[in-house]
Amino acid sequence: MAQEKEMVIVCKIGDFEGLKSANYIEEQEQLELFCPQKGRIRVRKTVSENGTDYVACIKTLAEPNTKIKTVEETEQQVNSQFFEAFRFIAEHLRVKKRYVFEGEKSVITAESKEIQLPPIKYEVDVFTKPDGSISQWCKIDIELGDFYESLKSMNNVPEDEDIDFVVKVTHLPFKPQ
Repeated sequence: MAQEKEMVIVCKIGDFEGLKSANYIEEQEQLELFCPQKGRIRVRKTVSENGTDYVACIKTLAEPNTKIKTVEETEQQVNSQFFEAFRFIAEHLRVKKRYVFEGEKSVITAESKEIQLPPIKYEVDVFTKPDGSISQWCKIDIELGDFYESLKSMNNVPEDEDIDFVVKVTHLPFKPQ
């Protein structure tokens, strides 16, 4: 089981052409089953230049009203037969394209010093609506696990202290609004 820390931003896509400059693109079909007060089970089919992959994932519920979503997650490779069997009990189907933009550098300023951190990766999900049209809205997931681990390893952040920081997305080529 791993802990996932991520920031989620929902925004309107200002320039669909800008999505084409992503570092890589995946097509995903995601089936989900929600278990109230516990979490959700997701099985995802991902098609990319590397082929087709199937992964089942169990995620605990995130703490409500927090800026950074933290969940416990367990993933397991599955096959196409498992994916198709799960389709019959899934409550939700999401079809989307994921555009991944890898940041070049992350720098924070602390006590008048610039500190280099691992680059932030932006996973931009653009959903296909049930009628087949593409949504003008997207969801940006920003994984912060490596970012937090780097801060902790520098002994700059006590374990129980909140960190305030700003993550900008306006520089991304699809002009998020």
